[in-house]
Amino acid sequence: MKRLVAIFLLFFGFNSIFAQTLENYNIEDGLSQSTINCIYQTKDGIMWFGTQDGLNAFDGYKFMNFRRIPNNDNSLSSNYINDITEDDNENLIIATRGGITIWNRHTGTFKHLITSDDNEKINIRDKDILQVKYKNGTIWALSSQELFKIQGTSIQKFQFREQSSEVSNSLTSENLYALTIDNNNNVWIGTTEGIFVFYDNSDLFMHLYNSPNKPDNIITTFFDNGNTLAVGTAHGLRFISKELGQVTKTYFYLNDSAFNEDNFVKSIYIDSTVKLIGTAGGLKILKNNFYTDIKDSILSRIKGEIISIFKDKTGNIWIGTRVNGIYKINFRKKEFNPYYDLNKTLNYMAVFAITKDKKGKLWIGGSKLQIFDKNLKHIKDINFNTTPSLKTILSLLEYKDVMLVGTNNGVKIIDIQNFNRKNFDNYFHIKSKEINETQVMRIFLDKDSSLWFATISGLF
Repeated sequence: MKRLVAIFLLFFGFNSIFAQTLENYNIEDGLSQSTINCIYQTKDGIMWFGTQDGLNAFDGYKFMNFRRIPNNDNSLSSNYINDITEDDNENLIIATRGGITIWNRHTGTFKHLITSDDNEKINIRDKDILQVKYKNGTIWALSSQELFKIQGTSIQKFQFREQSSEVSNSLTSENLYALTIDNNNNVWIGTTEGIFVFYDNSDLFMHLYNSPNKPDNIITTFFDNGNTLAVGTAHGLRFISKELGQVTKTYFYLNDSAFNEDNFVKSIYIDSTVKLIGTAGGLKILKNNFYTDIKDSILSRIKGEIISIFKDKTGNIWIGTRVNGIYKINFRKKEFNPYYDLNKTLNYMAVFAITKDKKGKLWIGGSKLQIFDKNLKHIKDINFNTTPSLKTILSLLEYKDVMLVGTNNGVKIIDIQNFNRKNFDNYFHIKSKEINETQVMRIFLDKDSSLWFATISGLF
């Protein structure tokens, strides 16, 4: 079942209001399965989630599930979805355990990608495609032992061969895991033997990063970070200079280089505001010289292995987990420019009530009552010295020519013109001990001009 948790933070003295919400979506909400292998958003704003049992589309309200129909080439080639991307025509390219499926967004139909080389010897159908990328009219697809370059109906295959300086078009690793294409159209491949780069307009692979027989040699994921590439490994996080092909920084969980699930990096998302690392041990945040657990935050509710992290066009961050479905994090930040520093006179008092009268003056109630004139940029204190037991202003309502002030000790009446205090019983021509000797939480004027007082002793 979808769970929504929200935290709203308002700070006087800061120029921002922050709201942070966390939503969780699972099978009960319409997901076909709770393991989220990949996340993607198409140009029309639809969120797509690949699971181990079907493809899911989410429009912000409901999920639509797509599954393989046996012996039907107009359905998914497999229910096990590994990766998703989009071509120039806004069609989905879906990597599955049964090859590549194309979803035509204009017709809403699926078709299996069938390609061949000149000799009809290369067939991508039924291959377990781990990752798929699209750039400049070319599809790059990665299986555990082969890299495919697909242009239209033609295909070129690169696969493992024994290392030889005389052999081109070869990878000297037989276990491939990760794939990305940088801004220069160079193809980066993560393997169990480090990183290989296939440079644009070249037929050669360059072996850039290699730590033989060490767990950080197992490359699990990439994240393009401008001039550097963030590289997830089975043993921590590395940043590699694209130009030099060298490691510039190394990060471990809590700066501890132990080989454990917290150092097994599965996914990465980094921008100027957030640096999230998904590991086999959970969601982490990158700090200074290491990454660590997220504490004292709503994000600490996200548990379990993190497989995928994605930021959508509106700034929401989606987290795909191994067993707990999808988490959606919504960071909202609203800027405002204060025209008066209320801290100078409010002294950080708790504010329980605020209203504006017909003349535009702002009435502020807390441990005292104050009136703020925005034109004069002046705050006036309203003195209640005649009532020593009065401590807190709980509610405010303008009524005719007066301000009704609900307090912890009844209702007080202030003349809006001269700020003099009026007697409640005389003003309303009634005697009400219940209202005048209790905490008045809210005051409401209904459409029939009747006044209602919500107190801890009841409704009057």
